[in-house]
Amino acid sequence: MIHESTLQSNLESTLQSNLESTLQSNLESNLQSTLQSTLQSTLQSTLQSTLQSINPSIHHVPNHSFPTR
Repeated sequence: MIHESTLQSNLESTLQSNLESTLQSNLESNLQSTLQSTLQSTLQSTLQSTLQSINPSIHHVPNHSFPTR
């Protein structure tokens, strides 16, 4: 028969491992999403100011000019 302490130890170890892997995965996904939106926003505003300096009559770069996933 398996001792209760062994079961508890296995359970804690499994839970910790699952938690770490879930946290890691969430962190990576959040970082990727934050990075992507930051880059897109920076790119869009840079492009917009560049275009405005070339041609002051351009007031807006539509969002749909960027491909979305």
